[in-house]
Amino acid sequence: MKQLIFTAVFAFTTLVFALLWIGSLTVSNGTKEVVASNTKVTHENPIEATDDTVLTFTESTLKKFFTYNNDNYLTRFNELENRADRTVVQKMKLTAATEMPEIQFNNEVLEIQSFLDPRDRDSVLVVLKTRYTLAGGNTHERKEIINAEVVKNKGQWIIKELEHQGELIPENPI
Repeated sequence: MKQLIFTAVFAFTTLVFALLWIGSLTVSNGTKEVVASNTKVTHENPIEATDDTVLTFTESTLKKFFTYNNDNYLTRFNELENRADRTVVQKMKLTAATEMPEIQFNNEVLEIQSFLDPRDRDSVLVVLKTRYTLAGGNTHERKEIINAEVVKNKGQWIIKELEHQGELIPENPI
């Protein structure tokens, strides 16, 4: 009697695990399949299709803006004008010097990572690592977080708002 109950429980458990395993094989990544009256229709997820475009646009725009030296320090705002809202460009101009610095300098983007907020599809969080070099070899690397609101305006992506969230400073370097 105990052996019969044990065999029945084992068979039931095996059946449940087999169904779960088969179900995991049929789940497709990034597409949803709908079967209705023997007709199979596949729908692409429209949000995922634009994710790469938004992230690529944001990364390339910020990389162009934060890569500068004596030659393009003041003119880099011109490239930002057709990729960002006018108020964003004005705020960025306020943070920069109005005249070309006399000392030789260079700011380069070493690494850039961007992430979409799953709750707000217009919000892109960017982690930006830059190296600032002054004449004489003095360098300073910094990693900062920037939040960008990116929207589509007349078929073109545009940065609607840009907010500096702070600098990432390791508390206890190893």
